[in-house]
This record gives sequence, structure tokens and C-alpha cells, in this order.
Amino acid sequence: AIAVLLDAGVIDWTGLIDLDHLDRLPPPLRARVIKRGDERAVVLTRPGECGATQEILLTQDDIRQVQLCKGAIASGAAMLQRIAGVPEDKVAELMLAGGFGNYLSIPSALRIGLIPALPEPRIRYVGNAALLGAQLALLSEAERHRAERIARGIEHVSLAAHPDFQDVFVDCMNFPRT
Repeated sequence: AIAVLLDAGVIDWTGLIDLDHLDRLPPPLRARVIKRGDERAVVLTRPGECGATQEILLTQDDIRQVQLCKGAIASGAAMLQRIAGVPEDKVAELMLAGGFGNYLSIPSALRIGLIPALPEPRIRYVGNAALLGAQLALLSEAERHRAERIARGIEHVSLAAHPDFQDVFVDCMNFPRT
């Protein structure tokens, strides 16, 4: 929803629901951008729409919470790339794993800046990678040795302790400008 609302101009790059430029929106969308008291919101569904029994809102606070979460994820990736000296053009592939990664919309995740801005063909879903890795290690001695080799080469990086982290995190909270 946030990716679509960014593209439509309802939400600006800072995450603000823009009430000052509603006249730019088509009337059906304009009617869904509201302010109740001091709270800005977008009505996603009204009672009776799409089987909804009650109104479903995306509030300004909801957007801020998404920004905090996506800022943490995006800044983690950005810091690891920075520390490892790997610019985005050198990232061969981004694998989205687990329950969270497997159900992300890649175009939406790119639009809100949740994941690095790689071309979509270099991003793929890998499902339950932890389970697959455990199965491979249990069934194959060669894969078990490979896993041990990789584990020995891992370097722990304390992102929050890095002097650049706070600035990178704050930058990553905003949405990409298009």
C-alpha cells in the first residue's frame, strides 16, 4: 500500500501523508485521504468493500512505524555493503529468505527502499533457506565441510557501534525519490 501511495503522490519521500496537494489526486483517491483530529490517514477499505466489516486505515503513525522497520533493515544492508566495500553494482544476487522475505513484493520492497536498489532479475526468493541448509549439512559431508568453512570466515560486525550507523539509519528511513 505504501509503495502505491508513494507512486500516486499521496505520501511524499519523507513519509508524510500530503494533505496540501490533494487537488493533484484523482477524486476517488482524494476522497480516501483524510484527517481525523490531528491524525492523517488513508482509508484502505470501507465497510462492505472487499469483504471488510469495518474501516481499515493506514495512518501516519503506521507509515512512521514502517519507516523505522525499513530503516533498520535497509541501513543494515547499506552498512554491511559499506564495511565490506561492495557497491550495489558488485552485488551479484540478493536472496530473500524465510517467511518474511518469501512473501515480500520485490517491486514494492524496491520502491520503499527496504532492499538495495538492484535490478529485479538479480533478486530472488529462496524460501526456507535455513531448513534447506540444515538438510544439506545433515545429508552431505561435503556440504557440512562447506558450511564449516563459511562459518569460520564470518566476521561479526556491530552495526550500531559503527560511527556512520546513525547517519545511514536516518537516511534509510526516508523513501527513495523517483
